[in-house]
Amino acid sequence: MKRILGAREHDGKGTPAGVPATWPRTPIRMAARGLIFAAAEVLYDDSMWLRWLHGQLRRENGGKTFQELKQTWNQVSRDFFAGKSEFRLALEFLFDSLDVSIRLRAELAMAAHSRRTRLAAEARPFVGVATAFRQLADQGYRLAILANSECTGAQFRRHLQMHGLTQCHAIATSCDLGIAKPDARAYLNAAALLGMPLEDLVYVAADEDDISGAQDVGLRTISCSAEDTGHYVQVSSCCEVGKHVSLRSPLANTG
Repeated sequence: MKRILGAREHDGKGTPAGVPATWPRTPIRMAARGLIFAAAEVLYDDSMWLRWLHGQLRRENGGKTFQELKQTWNQVSRDFFAGKSEFRLALEFLFDSLDVSIRLRAELAMAAHSRRTRLAAEARPFVGVATAFRQLADQGYRLAILANSECTGAQFRRHLQMHGLTQCHAIATSCDLGIAKPDARAYLNAAALLGMPLEDLVYVAADEDDISGAQDVGLRTISCSAEDTGHYVQVSSCCEVGKHVSLRSPLANTG
């Protein structure tokens, strides 16, 4: 049976039993030795091309909200990020789910691919991210990035280093793993790269399906979003993560 944890011991898996949703989020600390960060919307904004596409689709038939569109894209693009299909096929699945007219599909597909490629090459970490990583590493935390990306880990690392983010001990991408989040194996592989048990790690992500996938394998989580997600442990920026973790001694698990 899972025990109910107090504020300083909370497991990061939603609001504790009996605590109202409006419970004030006081800074709580989860003991950890390592942190795994999602990339999209945590380290940088990868949604600009999708926001453009959302604007185009709304002109045609209204359609979904941006958050609904983004969630649908995250679901239909998993095979693409795992290297099992092409971008155009993922986009076709997206268009099918939205009932986009045949007339509009070819025009949007070509423009979306071009825009996404250009914006991906220009993407850079949010202000403060490189500094936050450096501070966490200096404090003794092991840091990893787990990304759904068509780039290899080596390509991903080079791009981040170009923009000053150098303090990262491991990078796992869906391209290298052949699987995409929220597949449980993605989180387990990231933990293995850090050489740590799950109980020593905290996962930081923005997407709710991603967070749920991490929780399902036993990871404690921090929700990174400017909007209220209802998650008990939430930050508006990954620069605030340090307020919610404390460095666990390697001897803490030896009993």
